[in-house]
Amino acid sequence: MAQGTFPRVSAYLKGLPKGLESYPECKAKGAAMRNFMLGAVPPERLTGLDLPAPILSLLHEPPLNSDWVPEVSMWATLIAVREILGFDDDSSWIAWSERRNTEALNSLVLRLVMKFTSVDLFLPLCGPYWGMLHKGSQLSVAARASHSATFALEYPPGLFNEELSSTLLVVAFRIPLVLANAKDPVLTLASWSPTRATFEGKWS
Repeated sequence: MAQGTFPRVSAYLKGLPKGLESYPECKAKGAAMRNFMLGAVPPERLTGLDLPAPILSLLHEPPLNSDWVPEVSMWATLIAVREILGFDDDSSWIAWSERRNTEALNSLVLRLVMKFTSVDLFLPLCGPYWGMLHKGSQLSVAARASHSATFALEYPPGLFNEELSSTLLVVAFRIPLVLANAKDPVLTLASWSPTRATFEGKWS
């Protein structure tokens, strides 16, 4: 893959010990990306791309909900989507991702469960919920108060770089709060290291 063609994808893979072959034990459920990916990129934008075969495969044919996908390949593919669609600034990429995530979750059975619950009931379940969709990383609630919580995500070195943590993961953790009836939730990346990221969530 040419360095200049997809610089964000190249930077992500360069931060991993073996590029796309890193951390085969880390996998994500197809449901974590299928509905997000379907129709995300116009077919005419998927021709002639200078990307590794595993990424091209996921771009052309998102996994089934029941499949397990190498986590590195999934995140590299989502970063590629950002570059294909030309989202250079984080704010527009986050806004687009929020819309796609909301649409995707609307089609999942979990959405039906979560919309009838509350934040207090949801918070203890967020770790197991993450574990249903991801292998090889752990999410926990590090601290909580009446209208706030700190989430901690632990993972092998570089699996979630700072760009992913401050954009797609912020969206991934905020949308469930919305579905759990948190009022006007705001979620931000509080700290990041190669093996741990924390997120601050606040709501009215």
